[in-house]
Amino acid sequence: MIFIPMSADIETETKCAICLEDLDNQQTHKLPCGHTFHTTCQIIWFRNGNVTCPTCRSSNNIGSMPRNRLRRNQTAFQIMSQRARRNDAPLPLKRAYEKYKKAKDRETSLTKEITTLRNNTGKYSDIDKQIKALRRKKWSAWRIKLRLHREISNLCEVITVFG
Repeated sequence: MIFIPMSADIETETKCAICLEDLDNQQTHKLPCGHTFHTTCQIIWFRNGNVTCPTCRSSNNIGSMPRNRLRRNQTAFQIMSQRARRNDAPLPLKRAYEKYKKAKDRETSLTKEITTLRNNTGKYSDIDKQIKALRRKKWSAWRIKLRLHREISNLCEVITVFG
């Protein structure tokens, strides 16, 4: 008996497994598991709450985030963040992604500052005040990062429809 892997099937490589149309006539995106679909089909698939590949049901496409904390627009964000790094990416997408990276870096640096401050010795009340101030800044940076995450995910729908 000869086993032929699903990825070797010619029909699956030339057709989108979601809409069953040819992949040649629209923009496509390849998931980490190796399967390729229309970008719009993927967005609809993952926004409907599916977290696995439509072809192989692999769940490595959602990254290292636990399933219970997965945002519904995470895959749209991943698609757009990959597209934002390309040279031909739309300017609004590039700008939004740069702002997102800055906000994420700011949140990370504030987390490190809080950790460093916790390990310091000194008057407890002074250190506690500094930690509380840093926590407020960190949560502010986190909210900005989350807003930009949503904005980039929403750009996915706009760019796909109009671009």
